[in-house]
Amino acid sequence: MKDDFELGFWAWFATDEHRLVSDACHGMKALDFLHLPSSVQSKQMNCCPECDIEGLMTEVEDFRRCVESSFPTLESQLAEVLNECHQLPALALKWNEVEMFTDPTWEPVRKAASKALQIAGWHNLRSHVEEQLRKSARSAADKGVANTK
Repeated sequence: MKDDFELGFWAWFATDEHRLVSDACHGMKALDFLHLPSSVQSKQMNCCPECDIEGLMTEVEDFRRCVESSFPTLESQLAEVLNECHQLPALALKWNEVEMFTDPTWEPVRKAASKALQIAGWHNLRSHVEEQLRKSARSAADKGVANTK
């Protein structure tokens, strides 16, 4: 049971561990992008800060930190994703190149991210994570509106 991340995620949710839930949600969404085929990644890239590789790596690192003592298998795989990202050559990181994701050096990143998502139980958590992120965004927007009044 120690390494059952899905169960741990729901325990965090049930005990109002908002930071852990948020870090996990953002980390899984970053992994979801990193595991996609190059054709989909290229279409989804908007050249916005949220799509920046360093931003994605930060979200994966935050996720890794929140699982490190409780979920060692997932933590190890997240470390592997980060390692593969750090191995990318500069040419594979040219964000002004729409086809940057077709560089073959991205393939180990995709494989590592896919494995991390599998370990995390993404297939069962995906819809809940996306709903949680929508709620967080609405809450932040509502707070922003309330602060302007």
